[in-house]
Amino acid sequence: MFNKELYGLTLTNEIANEMFPNIVGATFNGDNSFLATLRALLAPRMKKKEHISLNVKVRNDRDSSLRDYSDEDIVRILSDGIGNNTIFVCGFNGTESSITTSFNKIESHFTQVYPKFTELEDLHVFVAKQANVRFYINEEEKSVAIFVACLNTRIWHFIQSLISRLVPWYFAENPINEEEKALVKALTNRYAPEYERIIEEFASKYDFRTAQIQKLLGGFEARAKQRQLDVVKNEIANQQSRIERLMADYQNMIENMDNLRIKESGLAYQIKEAGNDSEIVDYFVCNRHINPIYVDNQHIKIIVGTTIENYDPEMYERMTKNSRSYLFTGYNVSAEAFYEEAARKKLLDAVFGDEPLLKIKVRAYYDLDMRGRVDTIQRYDYPMEYNDYLTNPHFDFHACIGNNRPLIDQLLAKGDYIAAIEQCVSSAKNLNLSEGSQTVAPFMGRLFTSSCKAVIQLPDGTSCTPTEAYNWLLSQEQENEAQEVEK
Repeated sequence: MFNKELYGLTLTNEIANEMFPNIVGATFNGDNSFLATLRALLAPRMKKKEHISLNVKVRNDRDSSLRDYSDEDIVRILSDGIGNNTIFVCGFNGTESSITTSFNKIESHFTQVYPKFTELEDLHVFVAKQANVRFYINEEEKSVAIFVACLNTRIWHFIQSLISRLVPWYFAENPINEEEKALVKALTNRYAPEYERIIEEFASKYDFRTAQIQKLLGGFEARAKQRQLDVVKNEIANQQSRIERLMADYQNMIENMDNLRIKESGLAYQIKEAGNDSEIVDYFVCNRHINPIYVDNQHIKIIVGTTIENYDPEMYERMTKNSRSYLFTGYNVSAEAFYEEAARKKLLDAVFGDEPLLKIKVRAYYDLDMRGRVDTIQRYDYPMEYNDYLTNPHFDFHACIGNNRPLIDQLLAKGDYIAAIEQCVSSAKNLNLSEGSQTVAPFMGRLFTSSCKAVIQLPDGTSCTPTEAYNWLLSQEQENEAQEVEK
């Protein structure tokens, strides 16, 4: 029995794997001679639909790894790999005591767990001087189980020499011949050359070269033509897609042309009918709180002066109940009248409460691009006539027009300029109280500064400073109290 590990045998190369798909198997330490021997001896004897697999497992158990299992479970664990049409080789290569334990469990319980198997006791005795091996076969399911103590390369080769006994169902009608006997005898030799020579003689019976050529070149011309056909098909598909895109573009161009002609006619009619009058001129004349400051062929830049009217009363109510909200914190107060939180709350209640008496005047700048875009500028420098206004904080701090922007853009693109300006006015009236630290707090800081101008609008339409508005509220309360006393 030789210990040389054999690799790269012709009967186990890539082409052989394709020629013998029904005879497959694993290696031991990379040695694939067992598979080569199986193919040499069994390929001529097996029918087309028959197959066989060589499974190999090497266990390196310690006693502790098997201690907690029953005898039957240990057998099942050690036999994991047995199957129909299979040669299962299991090597016990663990500690000496675990090998003894494993063999004892196999000897005493294997045929109880697998009653269809029969032990080849004569083979066990025959190989006893060479190795400690137990052989079991199941002729009904064409299954073989081999258990080896201290499996090594020598024993691996020796077991192969017993193939005719291990799978007798393949040799019953066609006994092993002299040439095959020479092959299995070579497996028991001390050195490998004789086996290597004979196994290659068996390989020479098969036309591996033709199989290799067929694998590499078979259908080459057809595949080449197929690739050319695929290229042509792809080009046809690309051309078809291009035609469809061009047709779609053409249809869009026709529709755009029709729309442009309609727009052209409409504008021409409007110009003809407008004369010296203009709807947008009348609009600005009538709405004194909106001032155009720059106009060219594409842009109208305007300033809106209005009051805060769009806010969430419920949000305000919740915030006033929390003295730490940004209505009262997060900013400096320099107006003496508002040092106390109660004074600030009184003024804010008159602006945002259930029955508002006062309004905060705000200003906002817009750049309207007639092609469909509205913009503003952060920290815009307003003319002196707007000194008595606070800049809407969303515009001043963030250059944010808010949710009105998409609608303004749409209206500009449609040419509905007056509606777009109305939306600008609506956005200027907005105050989002939920933007506490970003918007509300700095806005309150400007409202309660000592330098704040007349940004509060009284019910009669006049304007005054926040301090004056606060004093007005106090005087109104006093008047109401006096009237109650008189009653």
